[in-house]
Amino acid sequence: MQLNLRRVLIALIALVAIGGLWSALFAGSGQEKPGVAFEKLSGTLVIDYGMSAVKPVETVDFELPVGSTSWDIFKAVGIEVEGTQNYPTGFVCRLNDWPSTTDQDCADVPTFSEGSWAYYVTNPDIGDGWFMSGVGAATHTPVCGGYEAWVWIAPGESASATLPSFDPTPRGCN
Repeated sequence: MQLNLRRVLIALIALVAIGGLWSALFAGSGQEKPGVAFEKLSGTLVIDYGMSAVKPVETVDFELPVGSTSWDIFKAVGIEVEGTQNYPTGFVCRLNDWPSTTDQDCADVPTFSEGSWAYYVTNPDIGDGWFMSGVGAATHTPVCGGYEAWVWIAPGESASATLPSFDPTPRGCN
């Protein structure tokens, strides 16, 4: 059991390090173009309640001031978000009352056996398809024309095998 936990911790540390590098490489990307200054950025938020949910996938277009974080999207579009007690804006525990309070108390970071939200992004600068974000919503800066997706990973499901069930359409910044 300790060996598996050690592998998970090493993988999480590597993911955070890669995410930091990824964010540094693409910081500001897609928000500025020569001769054009954007005051706002637009994109789409996707909430996918997972394969076992009876709730439909939600998509909401957003517009935010440049420099906003992905956490700001929730408030801008009216999505109820709840963090954990230790990380109230650093870890998404519940979106629109999913999962229920009986399934997840949000007292701490959910365990693999409780399920959790996986965070994916894509935008015109990084190509087609979804990429798991290496940073959380409170530190990620949305890219104009991009997509942000949250997918519920039920207990026992693999986050790496579960992508958003919404197909993003390549587009530029409005």
